[in-house]
Amino acid sequence: MVRIMRMPLFPLQMVLLPGIPAVLHIFEPRYRRMIRSCIEEKEDFGIVLYQGETIAKTGCTASIEGVITEYPDGRFDILVAGRERFKVNKFIEDKDYLEAEVELFSDTPAYGLTNLKKEAAEGMLTLSSLEDFPVESQNLLNLTAEDTSLLLAGTELFTTEEKQEHLESTDTVGRLERINKRLKERIRRRRAMKKVEDLLGGAVDFTVLRN
Repeated sequence: MVRIMRMPLFPLQMVLLPGIPAVLHIFEPRYRRMIRSCIEEKEDFGIVLYQGETIAKTGCTASIEGVITEYPDGRFDILVAGRERFKVNKFIEDKDYLEAEVELFSDTPAYGLTNLKKEAAEGMLTLSSLEDFPVESQNLLNLTAEDTSLLLAGTELFTTEEKQEHLESTDTVGRLERINKRLKERIRRRRAMKKVEDLLGGAVDFTVLRN
């Protein structure tokens, strides 16, 4: 079933993926109006990557989870969460902010993903233990393969350009394979760093060693 809708767009120098939270600082008057309208109407808006003069034609819907801070001059900070991916059919410029006709999409159905998905989830849990950041293990393990791949593709394991590639892809298998490879590299590097820290008896600033 094709799902097409009209949606306000927020071009940003970032890539949002489904399941990923983000804090946005809203300061331009036109986007203040856009976000206020979305809050009042309980509607989502779309985030698309904006680089130089180029606006990506694949983005992610963002649901507004709440207003964090309101400033006296009218600026405000909001918490959003990525929901669904979309492709822009056409841009609409009849307001002072950008809108578009968008088509929501998902990955191409695939089978036999259980082991790849389990490897990715367990890899992230291992990394979270090594780097001491929180992960809701049960929530992660209960996600579908597609949702797992999109969630992990939106983390800082990947660059902005790589995140956009993951966002546009409809290949769950390929995405999970890239995630598992990156997780293995990160875990191997982190374990090596931990051995050095244990030998030296404390934390080491490894960034100074790269120069």
